[in-house]
Amino acid sequence: MVFAFSRRLIFQSLRSKARVLFSDKNLLLTNTAVTLSLSATGDILQQRYEITQRRQTHWDGDRTRNILCASVAVCPAVHYWYLYLDHFLPGRSLHIILKKVFVDQMIMSPMCILSFLGITGYLEGLSAKKISDDLQTKGVALFKAEWIVWPPAQIFQFAFLPTKYRVLYDNCVCLCVDCYYYFVKYSRGWKGNSDHEDLSANMTCAHETVRRRNDKRLYITHAFFL
Repeated sequence: MVFAFSRRLIFQSLRSKARVLFSDKNLLLTNTAVTLSLSATGDILQQRYEITQRRQTHWDGDRTRNILCASVAVCPAVHYWYLYLDHFLPGRSLHIILKKVFVDQMIMSPMCILSFLGITGYLEGLSAKKISDDLQTKGVALFKAEWIVWPPAQIFQFAFLPTKYRVLYDNCVCLCVDCYYYFVKYSRGWKGNSDHEDLSANMTCAHETVRRRNDKRLYITHAFFL
C-alpha cells in the first residue's frame, strides 16, 4: 500500500513537471533541449559502433559539437513548422493526414538534410564544391531513406499526437534515423566515404609513382648507352 502511494506521488510529480515543460511558454526551450540531448546521444552511439568495428579509433568531440550546432539551427524551424502545419491543415481525417505527410516530406525533409550537410560541412572547413557534391550524393541517399521511415511514422503522429508532443516524438524516431545520417555522413563503411576515396587516391598516387620511376629508369638507361 505504501509502495502504491509512493508510486502515485511520483507519477503526479512527473505529470506536473511535464505540464510545465510542455506548456506554451516553455515548449520551444523544451524541444531544443530534447533535440540536443538525443542528437548527441545518436552521434555517440554511432561513434561507439564505428569504434567497435575498428573504422574509428576514438570519440571525435568536434564531430559531436558540429552536429549539435546543426541541431540548434534546425530545431526552431521544426518547432514552428509543426505549429504551422496544424494551423493551416487542421483536422485528423485521412485526407488531411496524407496531405501533411506529403508536404512535410517535400519541404521539411530536404531542408533538414540541407541544413545538416551544409552546416556540418561548413564547420569542418569543407569547400563549397565538396559540400555541393555531398548534397548530390549523401543528400540524395538520405532523402530516399527518409521516404521509407517517415511517412508511416508521421501518419501515426498526425493521427494521434497533440501538437506539443510532435518534436519529442520526432526526436525519438530520429534517434534511429540520425544514426543512419551520421553513418552516411562520416562512416568509412558507407560506399561514398573515405575508404573508397582513400583507396582511389592511393591507387592514383601509386600509379603516378610507378610511372615516374619507370621514366627515370628509361632516362638513366638512355643516358648510359649514349
